[in-house]
Amino acid sequence: MPRVEFEFEVAPPSASSPAAALLPRVRAASTERTGPPAVRLRRQVPRMTDRDELVLLLHVAAEIEHALLVQYLYAAYSLDPAEPTQHEWRREIVEIAREEMSHLLSVQNVLRSLGAPLNFDRDEAPFRVFYPFELELAPLSVRTLARYVLAEMPDEAELPPDIRAEIPTIRADAAVPTGVNRVSALFDLMIELTALVDETAFIRDSLEWQGDPQVWRTGDMILDLIPDRIAAASLLDAIGRQGEGPGQPPGGQPSHFTRFFRIYHGLKSAIQHGEPAANIKPLVVNPTVGIAGASIQDPVAVAWANLFDSRYRMLLADLAHMMMVRRATAEDTASEVLGQWARTEMYRLSAIADILTGLPAQAGPTLRAGPPFRLPYTLRLPDRQIDRWRHHLALIEQSTGRIAAVKRALGRQTDIMLDGMRDADRRAVDHVRRRIFSFGSNPF
Repeated sequence: MPRVEFEFEVAPPSASSPAAALLPRVRAASTERTGPPAVRLRRQVPRMTDRDELVLLLHVAAEIEHALLVQYLYAAYSLDPAEPTQHEWRREIVEIAREEMSHLLSVQNVLRSLGAPLNFDRDEAPFRVFYPFELELAPLSVRTLARYVLAEMPDEAELPPDIRAEIPTIRADAAVPTGVNRVSALFDLMIELTALVDETAFIRDSLEWQGDPQVWRTGDMILDLIPDRIAAASLLDAIGRQGEGPGQPPGGQPSHFTRFFRIYHGLKSAIQHGEPAANIKPLVVNPTVGIAGASIQDPVAVAWANLFDSRYRMLLADLAHMMMVRRATAEDTASEVLGQWARTEMYRLSAIADILTGLPAQAGPTLRAGPPFRLPYTLRLPDRQIDRWRHHLALIEQSTGRIAAVKRALGRQTDIMLDGMRDADRRAVDHVRRRIFSFGSNPF
C-alpha cells in the first residue's frame, strides 16, 4: 500500500483560487483573518492528479466521519437522561452524531458522482496519520470534550480573540502529545481540489445511484444529489460549515465546534461546583468482548454486547447496499426499504446501548459496560445483487442466534424488545426472499 503523507503549511486559500470563484465564502475567509497565520494541508508528493487526490481525501473524510460519530455516540451513552443537564448534553451530542451520519452519506454521494469506490470503513491505515486523534470509545469527560472541540475547530485565525485565548488550555485538557488535527483543513483542501477537477469528471448518470435526500435529509441533516462540480463543492462547504469546516452554518443549529465548546465549559463548571451533571457513568474505555482479557466479562453484558455488534454490522450493510441500488421508483423501492431498515437499526442500537451502560462490565459495580462498535472482518458486499440480498439473510441468522443468547443470559424466554426485533427480522426475511425469487435467471 503506498505511503500517504499529510503535512501542513502556512498558506491560506488564495482569494483568486478557483474555489473562490465557486464559493464566495472562500474568498471572504482568505481576506478576513485577524489571528495567527492560517495553516492548510499540503498537496501529496509526488503529485497526484486532482481527481485522484480528491478521491483519496474523500475516503479519509468518510473514515473520519464514521470514527467521530461512534465516539460521539459512546460519550452520549455515558450521560444519564434522568439528570436534566446531562439530558440536554446527550440530546445535543446525539444530534451532532446524526449530522455526522448525514456527512458520511454525503461523502458517498460525492464519491459516487466521481465514479469512485464508496467507503464506509473507519480507522484503517494508511489514513490514521490524519485522524484528529486516535480513536477511543470513552465516556464524556473534559479530556474527550477538549478533543472534540479541537477536531471540530475552524482555523485559529478565524476564532474570536476571547475563544482563541482559551485554545492553549483546551489543548492541555485534550492531552494529545502530537496535537489534534483539525478536520476543517481536510475540507478546505477538498473544496480547492473540487474546483480544480475537470467538470467532465462528475458523472451525471450517477444521480439515480446516489443516496436519496428525501430518505435522510431531516432536521439539520445535510444530504444532496451531486450532478456537477458546483454541487459537490457546495455540499462539502455545507458540511464544513455545519461542523468541521470554518465559519458558522447558514441556518439552524450552531456549528459542532460551538456546541462542543459550550458543553466543554458546562462540564468544567459542573465539576468545579460539584453539581450532579458532573457525575458521568463510569463506562469502560474501548470495550471488548470475546478475547483474552476482554474488558466486558459479565455474562449478561457480553450477550448484549455481541447482539449490539451484530446489529451494527447490519446497519453498515444496509447503508452500503442502499448506495449500490438505484434510488427508489414506483417499480423498485429497494433503496427506500434499505434506508428504512438502517434508520430503524439506529434506534435499536441506541436502545441496546442504554441497556449495556446499565450493566456491570465485570464482577462488581465499579465499571459499566458499553457498546463495542466492533467492525466486522469486512465491510465489502458481494459483487452480485442477488448475493447482497442473501448477505442480509446471513446477518439476520447470526442476529437470531445472539437474540437467543441474550434471552438465555437473562433467564427468560420472552422479552418485549427482543421479541419485537425478532418479529421485524422475520418480516425482513420474507421481503428478502421475495427479492431473491424475483431475480429469476439474472443474478445481477
